Amino acid sequence: LKERDARLKERDARLKERDARLKEQDARLKEQDARLKEQDSQLREQSSQMEEMAGLIAQLQEQMSLLQRNIDPS
Repeated sequence: LKERDARLKERDARLKERDARLKEQDARLKEQDARLKEQDSQLREQSSQMEEMAGLIAQLQEQMSLLQRNIDPS
């Protein structure tokens, strides 16, 4: 009985250690998930800004083309 009790205590200790490791891993994964979500948000914002800049560049190129035609109507 004492031997069985000792084995159960060892098993319980191992399970507690495993549980602690899993909780630490879960916390790290949650932190990583939060960082990735923040990065995703930043990348989406940058993408939106780049699309806006591309539109502005296209408008500028069109205006420059019109100006060039007005300066040099040949």
